[in-house]
Amino acid sequence: MLTLLLLALLLTCWPASSSSSLTGEHGDREALLAFKEALSDDSGALSSWNASSSDFCRWASVTCSRRHPSRVVSLSLRYRKLGGSISPDIGNLTFLRRLDLFYNTLSGEIPHTLGRLRRLRFLELAYNSLAGEIPADLSNCSNLVYLSVEVNGLHGGIPSGLGSLSQLQDLYVGENNIVGRIPPSLGNLSVLESLALYQNKLEGTIPEGLSRLRYLRYIQAGRNSLSGTIPPLFFNMSSLQYLGFSSNKLHGRLPPDVGRHLPDLQVLRLGGVGNNFSGPIPSSLHNATGIQELGLASNSFEGRVPPEVGMLCPVSVEMGSNMLHAEDDADWEFLRHFTNCTRLRVLDISDNSFGGVLPSFVANFTGPLIDLLMGKNRMSGVIPPGIGNLLDLEALEFAGNDLHGVIPEDIGGLWNLKYFSVEENLLSGGIPSSFGNLTQLLTLVLSNNRLNGSIPEC
Repeated sequence: MLTLLLLALLLTCWPASSSSSLTGEHGDREALLAFKEALSDDSGALSSWNASSSDFCRWASVTCSRRHPSRVVSLSLRYRKLGGSISPDIGNLTFLRRLDLFYNTLSGEIPHTLGRLRRLRFLELAYNSLAGEIPADLSNCSNLVYLSVEVNGLHGGIPSGLGSLSQLQDLYVGENNIVGRIPPSLGNLSVLESLALYQNKLEGTIPEGLSRLRYLRYIQAGRNSLSGTIPPLFFNMSSLQYLGFSSNKLHGRLPPDVGRHLPDLQVLRLGGVGNNFSGPIPSSLHNATGIQELGLASNSFEGRVPPEVGMLCPVSVEMGSNMLHAEDDADWEFLRHFTNCTRLRVLDISDNSFGGVLPSFVANFTGPLIDLLMGKNRMSGVIPPGIGNLLDLEALEFAGNDLHGVIPEDIGGLWNLKYFSVEENLLSGGIPSSFGNLTQLLTLVLSNNRLNGSIPEC
């Protein structure tokens, strides 16, 4: 009797243990084959994935666990020209820690079954053609560190449950059709470093909790319909390197000490149609010495540009379409400082109220200046002859001022020039024959001046 009882116990227990192991291996293999079945693979990236090959851990782009052999922990299929959809069977790869499908042509919805992947740490679905909503089930992936679904066709809102992903460091949902508000729960992501929300249809105010994220380095929420003001604490976030809220419906003033608490700031983008920031540009911006892009265009900033701001050495300065002014040499001092910047490529101060005489040192830029836009102001004087020394120029604009004198001959030496506009001034003389050397020129606007003589045949 005892022998029979032991035999019965062995028969009961042994198959269960073996079956568990086989189910894991078999389940991962079948999940991979189902995943492949839903895809179109014109490039043959998944040619090694076939039913006759038993060792799926050797299949291309598949990585299995060392501790748990025959359990898939990573699928890396970026840039593989894969079409089709993501099979819900992907949720059966319960040991998966990394899923990378970056830059394919995948369509359909993001499977809700991804929420089963409790071990998942890295999820990259960006640059595809995915539709539907961001699955709320992703909040079950409690180990997620990186989540990107940007540049797709997703709609709906941002699930508030994503705010419970306590390990999340990077969240990218930009360039979709996401609507609604930014969930205040995102302010609970205490280790978040990057947040991309740009080019969606988000509205409402910016949650103040986001400004308390002590590790946040990058926030880009431009090209939405956000309203209200930027929470003041954003300008005290010493970790910030990129602050982007361009092209929304925001207003308010920059704090007087705006640059003193942003030692690592490299990009400040507050310009673009829709925003209406006002008041003076604070001289304290000078303390943010790492700034490479200063984007303040299309707002209502007023007063003179502080000379200290000109002592920054950014790559791009966009201050066009504001209410900034200059009347004398002291007001133009900021521009003198910019001419000493060895990396400045773009300077746009067009459509303001900069007046007085156009400083001659505008021809002395030492950096590789590509765009110099000074149109629609109140400047008088002449175009400095030395402007032809700025050999990297591609766009040069002085339109809509009160400039007189002749068009300098040496502008014809700007081999890279594509756009030149001096319309609506008081310029006289002829069109320089050297303009025939501007073989890259696409746009030439000379109307509403006092030019005379014949049009050069060249």
